[in-house]
Amino acid sequence: MIPNNSPDPVVRQREITGAVKLVYASPFFQNAKSFLSSTGNRVEEEKMAVIIQELVGRQRGSRFYPSFAGVAQSHNFYPIGPQKAKDGVVNVALGLGRIVVEEGQALRFSPKHPEILPQLFSGKSALDNTQRGFYALDMEGECGEPETDLFNNVKCYGLEVAERDGSLHPVGSVYSPDDERIRDDLSLPGPRVVTFNNLLKHGAIPLAGTLSALLRIAKKGLGRPVEIEFACEIGDWGSSPGGGRINTAPELYLLQVRALGGWQAKSEMARLEYATEEALCASNRSLGHGLEDNLMDLIYVRPDRWQASVNKQVATEIGELNRKLQEEERHYLLIGPGRWGTADPWLGIPVKWSQISGVRVLIEASPEGYAVEPSQGTHFFQNITALQIGYLTLPPGADKSDARQEFLDWKWLDEQPAATETQYLRHLRFSTPLTVALDGRKSRGVILKP
Repeated sequence: MIPNNSPDPVVRQREITGAVKLVYASPFFQNAKSFLSSTGNRVEEEKMAVIIQELVGRQRGSRFYPSFAGVAQSHNFYPIGPQKAKDGVVNVALGLGRIVVEEGQALRFSPKHPEILPQLFSGKSALDNTQRGFYALDMEGECGEPETDLFNNVKCYGLEVAERDGSLHPVGSVYSPDDERIRDDLSLPGPRVVTFNNLLKHGAIPLAGTLSALLRIAKKGLGRPVEIEFACEIGDWGSSPGGGRINTAPELYLLQVRALGGWQAKSEMARLEYATEEALCASNRSLGHGLEDNLMDLIYVRPDRWQASVNKQVATEIGELNRKLQEEERHYLLIGPGRWGTADPWLGIPVKWSQISGVRVLIEASPEGYAVEPSQGTHFFQNITALQIGYLTLPPGADKSDARQEFLDWKWLDEQPAATETQYLRHLRFSTPLTVALDGRKSRGVILKP
């Protein structure tokens, strides 16, 4: 994204030309090449075009950004309570949508049940699990060399900046520490929280209903589940434009509509009968459908050495093991705490796609007390669905010794001889394969020991 607002047309031409070159060269970046190798395609055979698109939003001070942006999907892989998978799911954030697509603290809701917001079940949860900043395009930044500077035009700002801009009012609330409640009144003192209560709870604009209708129309038109990227400029809602200017109404913009990658339910539902002692893992929140019975390598983060502060080092170690396994052309199962691929290293392991390009099954298995909502609605998540990678999520502290329905047999893992050990990882190699059975219609996943 570039401001392209220089008074010198030569500068503007250089900026837009540099941006086009960057996009056109992107298939040759390491992350893109790793993704392509996972699909079996060759980078030299890829074809593409470049679309130059006007940015949605308005200038506020030296910043340009929409009121909010997000991603809506017609299939919810993690429905809770009265939510149903077919109702879809929306991830939305104040400002530009980078927080959503890079796995930040966006707000997640079902467009059919916008009043159910697990992230806001308590004041403390709202403080811990909602965005603390927002992204905007810096209109005064200097664009130097395109290959280095064009990525730096989008910057992160604190919520206090959004409040000064007036953009926090439609989507913001206040945490009251006295009674540990969320108040939808920014005139009160206290920490600001992005809740979208004015839009979802009080229905100031019909956001949830509009997105639900758009998902239904797009799904019918494409004949399969869909994903929509959108942005909204709320205009003069809640304020008077003054100066005799006509009040600007809210507008919702569709940025992209595409089929939800990888959603190809197989004709036969994956069924598997097993004895409890045979199972390594069982989850009632899984993504994927079918059988995977050729995995003979497993990597897991050692619970006895892990803490959230070392997540970046863990990602580096995983990348090294991934590279070695890729050289041997071996796929593997990966187990770790929190969100995989998050941009916030305190929420999980911040791996890039190139660091886990050989993975076939991912498991989120967190210790007790490390409750992080599962991955959904991101570019990382899109890669998972496009490549039909199995994804299982377990409740924090789930262990087979507790005789739970959802579990991971940590004791069995620790007893197996390691092919490789690093500071934070153990790599197991089996003589016979693991069996992974995923039922995408019931969100049920089971992994059997070799």
